[in-house]
Amino acid sequence: MAGLLRQQVPELGDSARSITMMTMILAGTLSAHCRDSATALAAYEADPTVLELRLDLRTTLENGLAALIRGTLARS
Repeated sequence: MAGLLRQQVPELGDSARSITMMTMILAGTLSAHCRDSATALAAYEADPTVLELRLDLRTTLENGLAALIRGTLARS
């Protein structure tokens, strides 16, 4: 995975490995968080404004990865 990332963003160099590891951690955490429980579904139904707190897995992961890459490049 780090090699694929380095192909797309070569200026990351060796940092691609740590970004890959952080991305896997973020993906696992978000995967668990973005799965709606029965309680969450009931809360959404009872108060639709609570839906603002709901995270979309793909969008949130893409934004997180972009932030990791931008931050790493800024520190280089």
